[in-house]
Amino acid sequence: MEQKAEEAKRLAEEAKSGKPAGKAPPKQPVKGKGKDEKPQIDVPILEVPKVTPYSTEMGNQYIRERPLAEIVSKLMSPPPEEN
Repeated sequence: MEQKAEEAKRLAEEAKSGKPAGKAPPKQPVKGKGKDEKPQIDVPILEVPKVTPYSTEMGNQYIRERPLAEIVSKLMSPPPEEN
């Protein structure tokens, strides 16, 4: 019963305006938001390791930043406390 009344009301509005009554157009996303904003990340900045050249036993030349033991000890130790 209610559906018939609503449909009759809709048909009356369509006849008045000359175009079918429909849903509102979808909202457009706001442009320019998100890409321009940079996230605020509070992370410590690590020091740049010293690069040293070295040669292998076969004469190949390479560069290395730090030995693996130094990297592991730096990563696994707690940060120094600031007073």
